[in-house]
Parts: sequence; C-alpha cells; structure tokens
Amino acid sequence: MEKSLSGEKGDVSEEATTEVDKDKISKLYDSLILKILSNLRTKEVVKTSAVSKRWEGLWLSSSGLDLNTNEFPDYDTFVSFVNRVLDFLREHNLGLEKLKLSIPEKGTGFPGRIDYVDVETSP
Repeated sequence: MEKSLSGEKGDVSEEATTEVDKDKISKLYDSLILKILSNLRTKEVVKTSAVSKRWEGLWLSSSGLDLNTNEFPDYDTFVSFVNRVLDFLREHNLGLEKLKLSIPEKGTGFPGRIDYVDVETSP
C-alpha cells in the first residue's frame, strides 16, 4: 500500500489524489465557466481550448471579447479574426455582453479608428 495524505497507509495515494484534484474547474457547468472566461482577455480565453476536448470551442460561446491589436501580427489578421468570431456568433444566434477593442494610435501600422461597426443591440 502507498502512503495516504494523512501519512497512514491506505488505499488512496497522495499522487492519485493530486491527479483527481488537478482539474476541478472542468467539473463546473459551462455557464459558470463561460462567466469566468468573460472576465479574461480574449487571448487568454482562446488558450483554454488546449485544456481538453470539452474546452476546445467553449471560448467561442464566451459573452465577452477583449481584443488588442498588439496581439496580432498585422491589421488584416486582426480584422479577419474579429470578423470570423462575429460571424460565428451571428450564425449560432449568440450575443456579446461586453466588447472591448484596443487599437493603438497612428504610427504603429494600425489605423487609429474602426471604419465600420455592424452591431445589433437588444434590451
């Protein structure tokens, strides 16, 4: 028998218990996970898709986007990403509670303005 957490010999090893406890967040309901994700920057939220198969597309259902052009190699890549996410949201009848776009001032290779915004709001 292996040593238990209490230091006594038992059936559950410290190593096995640690493995079980590692991913408690995945046991939460999707709605709660999405609420947590909505408070993170989009770049960090997207990284969660590597956690497991269950998390793979979960970030796309997040109710908030926090995008910064500094996280993209160029303006076209940024615009393409934003358009793909917004198209996905429209296609799946999903909405956003929060949208934050950070675009640096001129001289950085990115325009200092958004040319158009196609947004639908509901009460």
